[in-house]
Amino acid sequence: ELAEKSPYLDEVIVYQDRRLRGKIRLIKALRKTNFAQAIDLSGTYWTAWLTRLSRAPERIGFNAVGVQRLGFNSGGLPRYGSGFLYTAGLPFNRDIHMKEFYDGFLSLLNIPLKDKTLRIFPSEQDDKFAEEILKGCGESSIVTIHIGARQKERLWPVEKFSSLINE
Repeated sequence: ELAEKSPYLDEVIVYQDRRLRGKIRLIKALRKTNFAQAIDLSGTYWTAWLTRLSRAPERIGFNAVGVQRLGFNSGGLPRYGSGFLYTAGLPFNRDIHMKEFYDGFLSLLNIPLKDKTLRIFPSEQDDKFAEEILKGCGESSIVTIHIGARQKERLWPVEKFSSLINE
């Protein structure tokens, strides 16, 4: 939903039905748009194949050559072996933050990155919802901590969160 409000995107195609029928509908929708480029920021086999099946002449994704055979669901690395589905690839670098890694896609596309500020674009309904939650807080400072992660390897130990909060 946040992507739908971005002024930087012309169109958002929502993919919810993960059954075979939904996948076929998604592939047809992608082909219908006649994209000139498909950029895969996920790096899974499914998304690599989606870029290929979209028929976009330029397909950019992770170049995972030399990376262990792991996927995002088991270690946070792109899938090894899907690079042949792209026309250009960004070498995966586990030594930098993922935000910086994703910024590398812009370099690959010759798009200068002038501002590294991360922005989200909530809807009016999102803003109203947040205001309702914050009404009872008065003038107090509010700190939000998100302790979850999709992969267990990315989870920070509870003791570290506890120490951070107590500081």
